[in-house]
Amino acid sequence: MPTWLLLLQDPSATQPTNAAPGLPGAQEPVPSSPLWLQFAPFAILIALFYFLMLRPEKKQRQKREQMLRSIQKGQRVVLSSGLHGRIATLDDETVTLQVDEGVRLKFARAAIQQVLDADGAEAKEPEKSDKKSDK
Repeated sequence: MPTWLLLLQDPSATQPTNAAPGLPGAQEPVPSSPLWLQFAPFAILIALFYFLMLRPEKKQRQKREQMLRSIQKGQRVVLSSGLHGRIATLDDETVTLQVDEGVRLKFARAAIQQVLDADGAEAKEPEKSDKKSDK
């Protein structure tokens, strides 16, 4: 039994007895804690792991997939290697970047790290208006 549960129990219940059951002065055996109570700390740890690790990563992955689906010809992008260019052509798997006049390079679509706006700054997503804050 975990130590922290022993602190919650009656101190007299944790004292061992040498008397046989049924004799005067003998204590009843201490019942074990319910099974759900023993697994509660593990369930809490699993929930914390999900909300602190897995869920944010899933949201970030969905955001990246949305960005890759929404790229269009003519947008300025930065690749994971740091190469900047404008999208000349694209298909399902590859994208051709124009990095300078007459210089076109073909890359995997997944190599795109971020989309830039016209002045070279990182493109912002349109903000969702909050109806409560508009009042």
